[in-house]
Amino acid sequence: MPNTTASDNIHNLPIRQDVCFANAEGVFDERVQAQQLKLLAKIAPFLKRFLERDERILMASTARMPMVVGELFFGSYYSHLMRHSVLVFTDRRILQILTRMNYAPKNSISQIRYGDLESFDTGNFFQRNLKLKYKNGKEERFQGNAPGILNKIKKVLPSYLTNFQPTEFKQRHNLCPRCAAPLAKGKYVCPKCRLAFKNPGETVKYALIFPGGGFFYTRQLFTGIYYGLIEAVMICLLVIGINETIQGKTSLGGFFGAGIFLIFFKLIHIYQARRYIVEYIPAEKDFTPTTMG
Repeated sequence: MPNTTASDNIHNLPIRQDVCFANAEGVFDERVQAQQLKLLAKIAPFLKRFLERDERILMASTARMPMVVGELFFGSYYSHLMRHSVLVFTDRRILQILTRMNYAPKNSISQIRYGDLESFDTGNFFQRNLKLKYKNGKEERFQGNAPGILNKIKKVLPSYLTNFQPTEFKQRHNLCPRCAAPLAKGKYVCPKCRLAFKNPGETVKYALIFPGGGFFYTRQLFTGIYYGLIEAVMICLLVIGINETIQGKTSLGGFFGAGIFLIFFKLIHIYQARRYIVEYIPAEKDFTPTTMG
């Protein structure tokens, strides 16, 4: 039977224990219960602020945020680390919480209303990930799912997809981490509580001016250091090349290659930092939530 004494660690979250602590066959499993409680305990205080009245948690899974083609080809190891998140499946929607590597929340949350979900696919033997297709025709793929969770999603989720009407968004959309209001795409101020978010324009400015600046602006310290060191080295090589060309020690090709590589690397820097910023990172690191669980 489920161990209900563990509720202190998850702040009394409203959990459908018959689903959350069961395996894909619907049978209670102590190992599944331990995995779910461990993951939910990391996000419980943050998650509870966004749950609606009488909403129940079905299961949770680790996941990596969707990556587009450019990131898959040009993304660094650190860009993959930036995309850790937790998916929480409830009886109404899927909540995606952006997290650190240890799955501690980062004050960024989005939702996928079941009414906005056209279909889903859990992959095959060779490619196991969660692919979601939305009512507006767009698709997103979530990788890095918790072991065994995809089979469970395949069994549990279909019964919830026919009970809800689509929203105006018809796709995954972010919520304000302070007041839980839905955020309009491309608008970096909450329409309800006026909380400001970091924006793409400032991201590009800092990326162009400072080595690693776009990532430091988005509070991605390690990624910023990684990119910053590489860009600093390339800038030094470029300056040396220009100086030697002026002195006649080398031809224009001495700094032309370094300049092209620096521009190319800056473009990747800007592209990845902008992709991260659209997950709505609050401009204020600390703020008082108006939604309390």
